[in-house]
Amino acid sequence: MNTLFQKVTAGIALALSLGLASCEKEALVNPDKSSGSARVGALDDIFLPSAGMPKNYQLNRLGKFYLTYYADGRLKRVTEGRSKIGPGNTNYYEDYTYTAGPNNTSTIHVVSSINNGTGVEKTFWINDLGRCNKSEEIVTQSNGKVTKSVKNFLYNAKGQLTNCMFDGNGHVHYDYNADGDVTLATEYSSSFEALKIMSFYYTFSESGQGLPLLMDLYPINSLWPNPGDLFLPIFGKMSKHIVRTKILTNPQGVQDQLDTYEFKTNADGYVTERKYYSWGCIQETAPYVYTVTEIGIKP
Repeated sequence: MNTLFQKVTAGIALALSLGLASCEKEALVNPDKSSGSARVGALDDIFLPSAGMPKNYQLNRLGKFYLTYYADGRLKRVTEGRSKIGPGNTNYYEDYTYTAGPNNTSTIHVVSSINNGTGVEKTFWINDLGRCNKSEEIVTQSNGKVTKSVKNFLYNAKGQLTNCMFDGNGHVHYDYNADGDVTLATEYSSSFEALKIMSFYYTFSESGQGLPLLMDLYPINSLWPNPGDLFLPIFGKMSKHIVRTKILTNPQGVQDQLDTYEFKTNADGYVTERKYYSWGCIQETAPYVYTVTEIGIKP
């Protein structure tokens, strides 16, 4: 029977076979080519394991990114690579500060270190439900040029992000399935013309085979395009399950990007390692490191 599942599986398997051939070719030409990596982050609203003593998992490391927190558990700093103490720290980092507003609203200010002469400042406005409804990013380059971008965010009655508006320059619309997992992220121009379509699959492995759904106990902001920060839990929960495959297509249906993931989990069901493949070629192996405490005891 020619089902949609069979079509998608066949398409992924074909793309991966072509990608693997390309990997082998690249390996012969450039065996010392370094692997790429993608910046990813973590959300607060986690699912607790269904069995055993309830525990709190606080993410301290994801791949090359190290996270530190204030005493109340809010994110304080994200560093690319281990942070050096004192002068001479050239690692890229972002610092987070929080300001309370009226009626349970707040703002979050993020300032980056200078990277190749460029600095970034981000501000997020948080509503009384803990969701970001507006963000602003200011990029200052070494030549003094300043660029500002603004985004506005819309949510449905379930608190799921449905639209990311690009300040009059188009938007991204998100679709969900009955399980609450995002299935499509479609970018539109200001004239509502579809530009890019990202499809999310939860049961396809790196080999293109069907696998069971895997609960996402500690979700990360890895969706495309990123709403504005990789680690802040302010955009709602976009999936209950772990994304195994992401496919980017243009309006003509041609695949421009194929990302697949493999995961290792611990006895509690939390991810301890993620492997990322692009077109079947391994790009990154990222460990997840946590501080684990029983519920009611702060780390």
